[in-house]
Amino acid sequence: MKALILEMLQRIPIFAGIAEEALEHILDKARDVSCQRCEFFFCQEDRAESMFVLVDGQATVVKSIEGRDYELSHLGTGDCFGELELIDLRPRAASVRTGNSTRQLDVEEAMQYIKRRWRVS
Repeated sequence: MKALILEMLQRIPIFAGIAEEALEHILDKARDVSCQRCEFFFCQEDRAESMFVLVDGQATVVKSIEGRDYELSHLGTGDCFGELELIDLRPRAASVRTGNSTRQLDVEEAMQYIKRRWRVS
């Protein structure tokens, strides 16, 4: 299973160019998280603390404007989400809700480890 997830990470643009050894460390440090149907990974305006890779399942990006929810996009296996707010240090621009039972990796702690270990800026 680890080899399949490693291959998945290598296909995600944000991880492009990261050495396989570093990706293995990301996997070792990543938190494996499972969610049930219609749970939220995070909500719009939450403080950004993590980014995720959807290992299995589906999710929907939802933006609330003046009390009305709009579906912006659908995510599937292999999609990465939550990274933009970590880069621009702003609150979450939208909510992400599971469409069915999902399994994902919370890779923020792992990315911090890699940044310290290999001095990536």
